[in-house]
Amino acid sequence: MTVRVLVAGVDLAADGAERIRAVSPEFDVTVLTRAEMGEAGRFVAALADAEVAFGNWSGQWNEVVAGLPATAPRLRWVQLGSAGADALTPAALGSGLTFTTTAGFNAVSISEWVLGCMVMFAKGWPRLFRNQQAHGWERVPVETLVGKTVGIVGFGHIGAEVAKRARAFGCRVVATRRSFGEGGGDPLLDAAYAPSEVRRMLAESDYVVLSSALTAETRGLIDADALAAMKPSAVLINVSRGEVVDEAALAEALRAGTIAGAALDVTQREPLPAEHPLWNLDNIVITPHISGRVADLYALATEIFCDNLARYVAGQALRNQVDPARGY
Repeated sequence: MTVRVLVAGVDLAADGAERIRAVSPEFDVTVLTRAEMGEAGRFVAALADAEVAFGNWSGQWNEVVAGLPATAPRLRWVQLGSAGADALTPAALGSGLTFTTTAGFNAVSISEWVLGCMVMFAKGWPRLFRNQQAHGWERVPVETLVGKTVGIVGFGHIGAEVAKRARAFGCRVVATRRSFGEGGGDPLLDAAYAPSEVRRMLAESDYVVLSSALTAETRGLIDADALAAMKPSAVLINVSRGEVVDEAALAEALRAGTIAGAALDVTQREPLPAEHPLWNLDNIVITPHISGRVADLYALATEIFCDNLARYVAGQALRNQVDPARGY
């Protein structure tokens, strides 16, 4: 029996399509580039004919995704090209379709970005770089990471990779997660907290790393009160989603010295508008959502998709299946 597979809007490697087709002779694979998706009706027609789809369809394609499964009656499973599922509407999540993500495929790269930011702030590099730009010679105090506490909000794939690297630097690592395994924690952690204990964790952390999924519970989690619970010497690092942080409250906390600094790879609006007040602060690092954009990004995503395709044909459980109740 032929399984129609649609790959749309994914920057496949040169051999990516053949790797997908090679999983099973049952597959009839259609590949659409982003340009081809933009041709009148082509993407919607291909999606309506597919049983399995793989793609990254945020932005202009949100309405198409929101219309699932009505717009694609044959569709059974969608492999998202993203690590998160926050682009999905509650209606899509509750439609009976199976959604999977590529969670974990760029966790190493993101964790390296996080540790890089920790080193930058410990060694005073934001201030030193500004001094270099001004041809200023100022010796600033520096710190080591040894003995510092790293608090991770959302201990999933990314959080675990951050923990491994932070421990190698001699840090104490604590984290929150909705559910931990038997024993109530994880071998990588010195302490594990429930989400309801996040303020307690914030208060003891020198570096707070946000790596949680965006859900109703995490949206706006880091507000003025949460920032006030942090140490004045603490640094906030966000690789989750911009909506997890109240950006107005963060800007005020950075101006007032409520916290020492922040590093953001994600913001509520992307690109961050040129007039946004966060740009004008001297104790912040902002990057354009690139912490996980390694050169072989979609090769890694394709590897996960091919593994799931093999599982799908065999009737096995799929990796990274989204729980509609949790939203990730």
